[in-house]
Amino acid sequence: MHSSADLMAAGDGGATGLDELALLRQIVDASADCIKVLDLGAHLLDMNEGGRRVMEIDDFGVCERALWPSFWPEETRPDLLAAVAAAQGGDTGRFEGFCPTFRGTPRWWEVTVSPVRGADGEVGRLLAVSRDITRHRQAEETARRQAELLELTNDAVLVWTLGGGVTYWNRAAEELYGFTRQEALGQVTHRLLGTRRGDGLDAPTFEARLREEGAWRGRLSHRAKDGREVVVDSRHVLMPGEHPGEFAVLESSRDVTEQVRAETRLRESEAHFRRLADANPIGVVIGDEAGGLPYVNDAFLRLIQASREDFAAGRVNWQAITPPEWLPADERAIRQARERGHSDPYEKEYLLPGGTRLSILVAVTRAGIPHDGLVAYVLDLSDRKAAERALSDRNARLEALNRQILDSAGEGIFGLDLRGHTTFANPAALALTGFALEEMLGRPQHALLHHTRADGTPYPEGECPVQAARRDGEVRRVDGEVFWRRDGTSFPVEYVATPLRGTSGETEGVVVTFRDVTARQEAEAALRRSNEDLARSNRELEQFAFVAAHDLQEPLRTVVSYAGLLERKHADELSDGARRYLGFITGGATRMKTLVDDLLAYASLNVVSPARRPVALAGPLSTALEALGAAVQGTGARVEADELPTVPGDARQLAQVFQNLIGNALKFRRPGVPPVIRVQAVREGREWQVRVGDNGIGMEAAYLERVFGMFQRLHTRDRYEGTGLGLAICQKIVEGHGGRIWASSTPGEGTTFHLTLPAAGEA
Repeated sequence: MHSSADLMAAGDGGATGLDELALLRQIVDASADCIKVLDLGAHLLDMNEGGRRVMEIDDFGVCERALWPSFWPEETRPDLLAAVAAAQGGDTGRFEGFCPTFRGTPRWWEVTVSPVRGADGEVGRLLAVSRDITRHRQAEETARRQAELLELTNDAVLVWTLGGGVTYWNRAAEELYGFTRQEALGQVTHRLLGTRRGDGLDAPTFEARLREEGAWRGRLSHRAKDGREVVVDSRHVLMPGEHPGEFAVLESSRDVTEQVRAETRLRESEAHFRRLADANPIGVVIGDEAGGLPYVNDAFLRLIQASREDFAAGRVNWQAITPPEWLPADERAIRQARERGHSDPYEKEYLLPGGTRLSILVAVTRAGIPHDGLVAYVLDLSDRKAAERALSDRNARLEALNRQILDSAGEGIFGLDLRGHTTFANPAALALTGFALEEMLGRPQHALLHHTRADGTPYPEGECPVQAARRDGEVRRVDGEVFWRRDGTSFPVEYVATPLRGTSGETEGVVVTFRDVTARQEAEAALRRSNEDLARSNRELEQFAFVAAHDLQEPLRTVVSYAGLLERKHADELSDGARRYLGFITGGATRMKTLVDDLLAYASLNVVSPARRPVALAGPLSTALEALGAAVQGTGARVEADELPTVPGDARQLAQVFQNLIGNALKFRRPGVPPVIRVQAVREGREWQVRVGDNGIGMEAAYLERVFGMFQRLHTRDRYEGTGLGLAICQKIVEGHGGRIWASSTPGEGTTFHLTLPAAGEA
């Protein structure tokens, strides 16, 4: 019989065997592989019908005599040319690579290039056979993801060979047992973990049973590295090892140590235990190419809705339950298992009683047991298929919901592709810009809305934040720019340009959310005008207070002066009542003068800005103590001061702060307790915190903020004199120096005033 290569490469021939050649041609044409005849220059001479179908070629004439390598992508071409060169030299070349069909459908191919020799034994033509392995590639990706999932699972998963050691030990096993992967690999599991089984079987007997039954599920007791007992619910599945005749065990265990006592009390019936033991979702069968099944597990029987009695009676045959269209896939998997020990995982269907079909995932391996049987692992895909349908339905609902959200959003939203062209726009965006949807879709967004700045100058696309987000994938938040309407008018906007990323993280476009801020800007302008009016009014009021306080000093001095003169020269002529009234006049005028002096000092703080120059705080403190010398001496006070820093400020005003705070400490002292006043300074970041503490009468927490208000007094004038402006003046001075002031106090123990001042060089 002629080979496919002989048939497709044949030129003129005799009449003998033409019928046979025609039959063979039909067989080759029916093949799903793409079979091509090439000349020695790798030009296409012929292609089978199956190949034209799989390559989606309607007319072979468009590619006849074309250079075959030219159809392949650049990255695959070196492997292809090496295979062609091998065939030209009389050997067979092989490679795998990616090449789309003529209609652009992506495909992965397994390609064999063989020499075709003439009657003289010389290589005259080449035969290239391309097999579609796209599903195989997809299956490999699925397997890779499953391997990653094993590392993510919380169950301890290990693989060990029968009669040998551990070959796989996942992260959860390290955490459960305490042995690292390096410590566990190569070790015999029952020795490493001191395994004890509830059935009392020793390791050799258990392994023999596992070899016979193919799977085991139950409860084990292990010993961790630190000696503690670990009880697990474990599942063992027998699978082929890496070498012929070798078996490995996939062991998956879940820690149930904390549940053992509860399970002992709540142990279920034998039937419930068997249901747990038979809950393995993976079907395992040992079969032959004729469809016979020497062994099936319970999970497989459940999948195909058959009983153990059906199996024992020989009524279970994998070919009988496989629809005819899936038999070629089974044959291909069997051939792969024979050739390389295992097949690519593939999807197919089983026929169930009643005519329904079950979607499954199958992998076939060579068992290496007597009669050279094959082991198939069968996974029910019904849930996954249902989940895929549910996910598709959910995605459709989400898409509809997203559309509703976009349509109902009050902000304008539009999207751009990587070229900067508009891909969608919601109704708010259309209403704000005046464009119709068809006028925006597919158009360059920058040229439509963002071409000109607010001042009328052109806005280069390279400087546009929206386009920058498209290029570098960074979010841009922008205010103070304008968009342009269809009618040529502009409006101020604030917008956010957010990169739109694909599943692998690459930027696929940009979504822009914007709003018209005309009303906000008008409100901000009105607020600025109101603030300016208020500031002007405050300045005028402060100037009035300063002038009024200044002008009140002269009549007060006159009242005090003449009252004193009257008392000195005419005291003998006045009655006791008159002298008492004169004392009231003198005292009231004196207090009034003190109040006016304090008001004038307070008002001057708003009129005269402090001179900012370096001030060593020891100087203002000394000035304050000098002014308070008589009071310090009269009360027997002791003032302690740490080393004080240099700060930028006005020495006169800072001396006023120290004088007011120390004066308060002297005034509000405890009876019979000499005042002790401590002045400290602590560096905190870019500022100094100065503390003035005393051992006086203190105050309640409710008054700690109130004392800084104007005319705020916590005691009557007959107990403690004062105007109630001293701390207000301190607050005004400290805030004028860029700091803040507050108090902490414990009644009966004392008060500490804290004030912050910028450090030198930080003001």
